[in-house]
Amino acid sequence: MTMSNPLISPDRLLHLLDKPAKNLHQPARIRLFPDLDEPHRESGCDMISVTRQPTDPRSVERLRHMYRSVYLDRIQRTRSNRFNLLDLPHWTVNHQPVWLMDGFVTDLAFNLYGHVTRICLMSPTVIPVDEHGTMTDANPEPVDTHLWLHLNRMDFRPKTADSRCKPAGALFDLKLGDRLIFECTLNLYGERNHRRVGVDRWTPYHRALEYGNRAGRIRRVPEHLRGNPPLLTVTDERRVATISEYDWHEYVDRLEREHGSIRMVAAGRAGGRLDLLQDWYPHL
Repeated sequence: MTMSNPLISPDRLLHLLDKPAKNLHQPARIRLFPDLDEPHRESGCDMISVTRQPTDPRSVERLRHMYRSVYLDRIQRTRSNRFNLLDLPHWTVNHQPVWLMDGFVTDLAFNLYGHVTRICLMSPTVIPVDEHGTMTDANPEPVDTHLWLHLNRMDFRPKTADSRCKPAGALFDLKLGDRLIFECTLNLYGERNHRRVGVDRWTPYHRALEYGNRAGRIRRVPEHLRGNPPLLTVTDERRVATISEYDWHEYVDRLEREHGSIRMVAAGRAGGRLDLLQDWYPHL
């Protein structure tokens, strides 16, 4: 007995079968992951997959709270010196190596005057590029559990920033949970016996609040649902405005009060390791 699908022609089916699998199904780019029962073991989480699509400001704030919750519970400490960064794909500009990286905005550091000094990225990766700085099809390379960007070393270039993520009245902004893509150079810091590789000059050019759906595909929260407050904004006058320390603590405390602790369950496996972190919603 032969079976046919009236919604797709045989030629179209053969055409799809000839395509590489990655073009038919793009899984959410996710790393994790030891046992979720071990509260302080180092791990990484690239993408949170939710069982319900965020369609209103409250569900979007919940998603942002989830990214911060993973960071606070699992990713604040590290033993890595990040020397692996030096061997990962990069290109050269004016005889200086440049890397293309990304990560999820999860924390801020302030000085004594309450001004933002650093931005923390959870689960940073190096995006593979060729010798000309063009992205390749290779998989991103994990760097560490987290990475700090110094605000005074940001080199913003309006022509570099992605016009699709240009907010109203500003050239660029960042919010909690956003995936930030940036170019950077590297430096060494720390004591002589404990050197660590860090980011020196960095240039942001894309940001988006992203999540995985049930099918494992990456989705982006639309601009009109991104909500407030911005943690960092580059205005039309090329001035950088940041959230105050007081407003930051008010914001994260409110997220905790409104959403509380979020139970997450790990599901799915790839190569013997967990590859999907899913939000758990109680039945109402």
